[in-house]
This record gives sequence, C-alpha cells and structure tokens, in this order.
Amino acid sequence: MSDSTSTDKTAVVPDSPSPVRRLLAAAPWRLWTVIGSLLVVIVLAGLWLYSIYGPLDQGALRQQQETLTGVALSDAAAVQAEAQVSGTASPSALISPLSTSNHLRITLVGPDGTVLADTAHSVDEMQNHLDRPEVAAALGGSTGTDVRVSRTDSIERVYASAPVELSGTTYALCVSLPLSNVRGVPVAAREASTLLLIVGVFAALIILCITIRLASRPVRRLESVRRDFTRDAAEQLDVPAATIRQLSGDVVAAARTGDLAAVQALAPHLDYESAYLEQTVDRLRRLAALEDRDGRQGPLQTASFSQAVHASFETHRQQAAERGLSLELADATAQDDTCLVGLSDAVAELICDGLIDNALRYTDRGGVTLRLSATSDLVKLQVVDTGAGIAPTEQERIFERFYRGEAARRLEQGGAAAQGAGLGLSLVRHAVKRARGSVGLASEEGKGSTFTILLPRVSEPLEVVDA
Repeated sequence: MSDSTSTDKTAVVPDSPSPVRRLLAAAPWRLWTVIGSLLVVIVLAGLWLYSIYGPLDQGALRQQQETLTGVALSDAAAVQAEAQVSGTASPSALISPLSTSNHLRITLVGPDGTVLADTAHSVDEMQNHLDRPEVAAALGGSTGTDVRVSRTDSIERVYASAPVELSGTTYALCVSLPLSNVRGVPVAAREASTLLLIVGVFAALIILCITIRLASRPVRRLESVRRDFTRDAAEQLDVPAATIRQLSGDVVAAARTGDLAAVQALAPHLDYESAYLEQTVDRLRRLAALEDRDGRQGPLQTASFSQAVHASFETHRQQAAERGLSLELADATAQDDTCLVGLSDAVAELICDGLIDNALRYTDRGGVTLRLSATSDLVKLQVVDTGAGIAPTEQERIFERFYRGEAARRLEQGGAAAQGAGLGLSLVRHAVKRARGSVGLASEEGKGSTFTILLPRVSEPLEVVDA
C-alpha cells in the first residue's frame, strides 16, 4: 500500500516554439521586411488592377456614349432629310437604311412614347418608351444617354438619343449598343496591362529576395563577430578565473593547516592572476565603449599627445628594466609643441600605453624605441622593437580582439613574456580611429616590428569634460 501523503511529481516539458516564433526569434527584421515589402507590392498591384478595370471601363463608356450621341444626331438629320424628300415614307423605311451593324440598334419613338419603328424587334413587342431618360430628353429637344437592361431583349445596353423634327412634330431617334461591346474596346490594353503587372510583381519579388540576401550579409557577419567575441571573451576570462579558484583553494587549505610559508608563496600568484583578470575586464569595458562610439561624432576633446607619450614612457621604464630591455624616447618635436590631437587625455594615454606594453611584452632581447615627430597637420608616433616580429599572414589580424600571433604564443610558452589577452592593439586601433587617424605596421620575423600612428593635429585646446 502506497503512502497517501506522497505526491507524484511529473516533469513539465515546455511546449516547443512554433515555426513562426522560431522565425521571429531567428531573424525578426527579415520577416518584417518581407511582410512590409509584400504589403507594398499587394497595394500597388491592387491600385494597378483598379486603374485598368475601373477607370479604363468608365473612360471607354463615356467615349462610347459620346460616339453614340454623334451617331444619333447624324441619323436624326438623315431621317429628317429623307422624310422631306419622300414625304410619305413609313417610319421603318426611314430608319432601315441607317442600321449598318448587327450590334447597332435604332429605334424611332413618337411624341407620346409609342415605338414607331425598331431595327431589331417588332414594335408590337415593345412597351411605351416615354419613361426612358434618353427618350424624354430627345422629345424635350436635346440629346440624352442612359445605361440599362433592355426590357425587350434583356441585354444591358448603352443608349443615346437625338430629337427629329417631322412635319413640325418632335420625335426621338434612339441608338444603342450592348454594353459588352463597349467593355470589349479596352480588352487588349487590359490584357497587356495585366501581363505587365504579373511581370512587375515577379520582378519585385526577385529584387526583394536579392535585396534581403545582400542586406543580411553584414548582419550575419555582425552576428558572427558577436558570437566570436562572446566565445573568445569566455575563453580569456575562464583561464584566470579557474587559476584564481585553484589558488584560493590552495591558500585556504594552507591556512587551515597553519602552513604560513605556503600561503606566502601562493599569495603573489593569486595577486597576479587577480590583477590580470581585472585588467582584462577593464580593457573589455574600454574596448566596448570605443566600439560603441565608432562612427559617431561626439563633443570634440583635445589632449597633448606629447605629454601622453612622455607619461607612458616614464610609466614603462621600470617594466623594461625588470625585463632587461632598453626603452628609449626620441622626441623630434619642439620643446613648446604640445602636439594637440582630438582625443581625451585618457584615450591618448591608452594608445601610448597599448603600443609600448605590446612592444615590451613580446620582445625578449634588445629593446624598444619611441620616435615622436610632428608636422603642421599631423602628429606621428613610431614604436620600434627588436622582438620576434609578426608573420605577413598574421599582420592583417593583429588588431583583432583576442588575437595573438604564433611568435607571441611561443614567447609566452617559453616564459619570456607576460601573459596577454590580445586586447591592447584592438584598443589602440579603435582609439586612433576615433581621432580620424591611422595605424600602420611594418614587421619582419626575427627582426622586430614598427608600429606607426598618424593623428590629425588640433589647433587649440577645448575644455570638455572627459566622458
């Protein structure tokens, strides 16, 4: 017997998203672009169809009514002339010669609305026409038109009429055509327009597909860059984080056993890894800020690039001495030339620190030389090292985030250089780009590298708070 207090636990499996939701999640901008473009095509196609099936028919109808009115006037004049010549001719004899088409129907109506003659039907079959709009107009002395279904042959017709004077009395002469004949006039134009519309819609869809495909390429590249950045950042942060966890555990274990010597031996390593992790996170934050500002013109800030170079030089002298490397500065600018550039002080120092740190990090013998010069338009900084050099195949990628060349990796494995995250040169590139400058690289494996920075000069300083 089971315990009555026990409760069955059933795993709840979430519903899988529908195909539409998956499409929206994968590329919503594409879907809405397609929907919006299709709606535009549908609206334009609808307007086109209306224009060829609506106004075109109405225009043809008006034109045909005008033509029939002209025919009615002409026939009325002919009937009146024939009556004056023959004198005693019957109504049928007067209108019979006028019917030159099987579709054209001619009717002669008396003053009281009685049908006196008709080219298509017997007058005995026909009702009084006094209530017909075009007949009433003609009996009143003017022309008239109408569109209606004939009560005699049940065919929708276009009517036109004109007055006829016979022996001093006004009669009505009416002519008519089936409405189908009128609508048949623009058929060829309508078919050609419809075919053109179909071709246009297919062309629009093809252009839409090509446009979306071309537009999606940079988006796909951006998505790929973001995925690569996330993966590379995780890899760079994982190593120091794991090392810190391991060292922390060892320190805790040594402290519990009272092994003070082990704690003192592990503490510097823990401090180094923590500092490296902090530096990597700070560089990622600064890189993200610079990339976010790329292409956007913010408030102009100015900094003395000469001061930034000298400050970075002094900051790295101790690092070079500890590595057994020389660090020299050759300043060819005038003593009072501050070499103003369109950057904040912090970003200007970031450029100098990044280049010098990179040169010292991957140089195992010799040293690094800084060469600062300026013209009336440009400030130039060259950082020359005697390090391992960079292979030609790697020089285009050296400014990418997290990228380190093969020679740099060999130096790190051999313990000749400190560990790097591959962010310094990427920061330099974005910072220089923000100042509308350029970065150049000349390198030969086994002989060293020369990084050249060119920055446009700014004429006078501006007091702007550094963001």
